Amino acid sequence: MIVRNIVFSIIASVVALLIIGDSMGELLYQTPPSFHYAMVSVAFLFTWLVYGLILGYLGKKNFIKFISVFLAGVSIFAFIGNVLPSKLVSNTILLVLATPGIALIYAPTYGLGYFVPLNPSLNFTLYCLIVLWSSGAVGYLLGILLSNLVLKVSSVNKLSDK
Repeated sequence: MIVRNIVFSIIASVVALLIIGDSMGELLYQTPPSFHYAMVSVAFLFTWLVYGLILGYLGKKNFIKFISVFLAGVSIFAFIGNVLPSKLVSNTILLVLATPGIALIYAPTYGLGYFVPLNPSLNFTLYCLIVLWSSGAVGYLLGILLSNLVLKVSSVNKLSDK
C-alpha cells in the first residue's frame, strides 16, 4: 500500500512538472505564476482529491497517515534546504536537500499564487502544504461517505426486493 502511494505521489508530481515545463522559470525567479501554471496546480490538487476519493471508497486504511507523513517528510527537506545557513554547508548540498520538497510539493502547487497574493515565503509554502493535504484528505473522506451511501442504498434495495 505504501509503495503504491509513493509511486502515485511521484508520478503525479512528475507529470505536473512536465506539463509546467517552460513555466518553471516563474518558480525559480519567484515571479507571479501564469494562468497556465495555476491550472496545472488546480489539476494537481484535483488528482490528489480523486486519488483520496478512490482510496476512501475502497476502504483503504492509513491514507491520511500516509499523506501526513509524506508531506511532512518532503517538506522537511525543503525547509532544511531553505533555512540552513549557507555558511555551514555548500550551496550544492542545500540544493540537494531542498530538491525533493521543491519538486514533489512546492513546484506543482506554486500556481496557487495566481489566486492568492504571492509571498514567496515560509507562509506561502505552508499554505501550499495545507491545501495539498486538505485536497487528499477531503477526497478520502468523500470516498468513505460515498462508500457508506452505496452500502445503504444497496441494503435498502435488498430489503425492498424481499
